[in-house]
Amino acid sequence: SEAQLAYVNKYFEAVCSAVLDEDGTVKEFQGDGVVAFWGAPIAQPDHAVRACRAALAAAARLDVLCASWAARGVPAPSYRMGLHTAELVAGEIGSQERGTYGIVGDGMNLASRIEGMNKFYGTRILISEATRVRAGDEFVVRELDVVRVVGRRAPVKVFELIAHGSRPDLSASRSSGRYADALNAYRNRDWNRAAQLLDDLLETHPDDAP
Repeated sequence: SEAQLAYVNKYFEAVCSAVLDEDGTVKEFQGDGVVAFWGAPIAQPDHAVRACRAALAAAARLDVLCASWAARGVPAPSYRMGLHTAELVAGEIGSQERGTYGIVGDGMNLASRIEGMNKFYGTRILISEATRVRAGDEFVVRELDVVRVVGRRAPVKVFELIAHGSRPDLSASRSSGRYADALNAYRNRDWNRAAQLLDDLLETHPDDAP
């Protein structure tokens, strides 16, 4: 209906405006998803930082939008984002009759896989280790897991993007550190300590899905 289309366009506007504010390029819309990239056609050495800032800004705008919809009795949509940093090929894609400027490469597939992982972990924004390294220490993140991805032999380390470092969410930052302790205990097979740390976290952060 026209009403549904209006809501979808508001959703796209919130996401796309966050991308464009960080000088990103919106490649296409896939259903209710937005594909965007940085670093082309103009080189941006800080492309990972821009992408992370855009993701956090989009999340903040969508939260406000969804809250306004909920106040009017409109079901709020869920959203997930996945970021990955890789070398891609950018240029004109298509035929002589119809073409568009876009990007191709395996990195696009991995970004899509990472986006889908949010559904399993109950998170909203996940980034790859490559993006984490390239973005530096400007953001509050926490390592969640090392996962196998279809089509890739090497496992991929994924992080939850929590906040911008210059505006840290202190409770999230503390949670991030305690979660890291629990993850280390788990990987060292210190099951009792890992379980105790995670139980303590759940008492103070009962809605923390990971």
